[in-house]
Amino acid sequence: MPSYWFFSNFRSQMDLLCPLSVFMVLTSILSSVLAEFNPEVCKPYTPSVKQPPAFPSLFYWRMEINENEKQTVDAQQWVDGYKQSLSIIYNGVEIKTLSDYQLMEQYILTYKPYYFDRGIPECEVLKLDLIPSTEGAYTSKSGPLSALLANRIFTNSFRDDYPSVYIGESDVRGIPCDHYRACGYQALYDTTFVMDYYISKPGYQTASGTDPIPVRAVVVGEAILNSGSVYPVNFIYELLFFRTDPIPAIVFQTPPGVGCPNRTKTTPIPMPPDRFQMRVEEIISFNQIVFYVDEWYDYPANLIRFDYAPPTAIPQYTYGLNPMSEIHDYNTGIAYLIDKYTNNCTAKPIYNSTSDSEPTDDPHYVRLRTGAELFGYDKVDYSYEGQRTVRGILCDVWVGSRTDWPPNFETDTTWEMYWAAEGWVDDSGMTGVANQPIQQRIYFIKEETDIIINTYKYNEEPISYADFDISPCYRDEAHTRGQFQMSDDNNGEDTIDFVSNNELIFIEDVRNSIAVAAKVSPIRITDIWIRYTSRVWVAFKLLDTPSIHGDVENPVKEPGLSEAFTNIETVVNAGGLTVKMIKSDKSEITLSAQPETLSTGAIDPNLPEPDKTYSSGMMAGVACGTALVGLIIGGSIGYVILLRR
Repeated sequence: MPSYWFFSNFRSQMDLLCPLSVFMVLTSILSSVLAEFNPEVCKPYTPSVKQPPAFPSLFYWRMEINENEKQTVDAQQWVDGYKQSLSIIYNGVEIKTLSDYQLMEQYILTYKPYYFDRGIPECEVLKLDLIPSTEGAYTSKSGPLSALLANRIFTNSFRDDYPSVYIGESDVRGIPCDHYRACGYQALYDTTFVMDYYISKPGYQTASGTDPIPVRAVVVGEAILNSGSVYPVNFIYELLFFRTDPIPAIVFQTPPGVGCPNRTKTTPIPMPPDRFQMRVEEIISFNQIVFYVDEWYDYPANLIRFDYAPPTAIPQYTYGLNPMSEIHDYNTGIAYLIDKYTNNCTAKPIYNSTSDSEPTDDPHYVRLRTGAELFGYDKVDYSYEGQRTVRGILCDVWVGSRTDWPPNFETDTTWEMYWAAEGWVDDSGMTGVANQPIQQRIYFIKEETDIIINTYKYNEEPISYADFDISPCYRDEAHTRGQFQMSDDNNGEDTIDFVSNNELIFIEDVRNSIAVAAKVSPIRITDIWIRYTSRVWVAFKLLDTPSIHGDVENPVKEPGLSEAFTNIETVVNAGGLTVKMIKSDKSEITLSAQPETLSTGAIDPNLPEPDKTYSSGMMAGVACGTALVGLIIGGSIGYVILLRR
């Protein structure tokens, strides 16, 4: 790519920095009157035969600038095609600009002074305007003129209008150089100057192996202020480091924790599916807490489950430190908290303080948050940042900001979402998942801390209703056992073998068929057992309706225990309870419950009885206000925010 590409695009650097010195005041009023080249400052030279080499299209350099013998500016710049990154340090402050000429956008990052804890920089988004104009050439973000001119001087962007003349050989810091001179004029800043620049001689051994490299530039001239007065220009550029190696993509990205509101949207963020499960690791650094939650989300079934072990005794959490399984049934609005050691169960309404619930228009009721809401898409305006590596996995990264979280402790936060990049596959399930969430990171800007949420064992396979087993929450008199026989028309060994080889699929299919016959939710059909003789024997447990009322606006109304069992009996005797299965050759097997085989009470002696270790009964527990995850995060964040304020 020709070097003039950089010259025409240098307009991006007009809005780089915040005013932090008297010079900023001067440059903020540079001329907006008619600007023109001043021949009294520099008379254009006749071009020599020998001209400076073309500048590469990819480079990284560091330089020290002496500006008018009054201040020193350190500058670093990375350029790769349509992306540029410039970092300037002066007067104890660093300001960085990231320019994207495909999006025609620039991100200005302002850090705290070095003598403070620098923290996370503020970000402002500017649209790039490449049309040369003195109107509004400087804004409140303008910086030292010397830094703004650096790129143009070294790349000799003025050669088309003001050709260079070869002066001769010179030694600069002991480096043999070719010395060139040219006039220069920047209408944007109404600055006319003479520039002498020095390029290492071909064959000189540089540290990087690049040959030749720019070494020094001296610029002398003047800029005209709005008042008509002259601002002297006497800049010396010492280029101390120059490389043309490939530049990592992360150089052109905003640093971690930085959100840039209103930046252009490019790649859309992935949406979570209707069903998925994963293990979540939450790291709350300011409380030095790490805890794990296994999570199941089944949106078509309106069911959510969390398995966790409380890491410490938490205020308001009254269920002890044993591992817990928490099932939220949004069909009824009831949450079931089951102690996995003792099988004790507490049932209570789902409150709007849980991580998966959202208040409806009527604050007395809740609904299940959508997958997009669970991931924060409704509150965070995510923009695609690029690719980074976390946990050794290359990820696509989306970044956004939020000012209304956590609840009751609203503060400025930056949210980052990492999804595995194309080519990465998670094989933790029966089938690999190519597009999966890897990490979510929440930065607290003022508090200068963060929360890291890692996801493991992510898969999108069908979720069994057995994963939402609420049977420990029912007394013995609150359920009925039943069994019946099933067979197909052939009633042969091939059918028995096929069912036994696909028993998990068959169990879910027969659970759904029983639920349809009973006119109840499949979550009320539990403890399904299969035994094979000349037919397929099915044993199951039918649960009663809940004894408490949930907090959903329109709870599903279902028949009670007796009526539901009668419904099953009617369908079985009519030959209507069937299960259809598809074989690998696409042929179908249909098994039907045999009429007059449904029975209650004693289980057939040929069928193994399930474990009967149940809790002492369903307990409508006193509401404690929120789920464990909400308690840990909410309480911890509230504490650290109050402490640091």
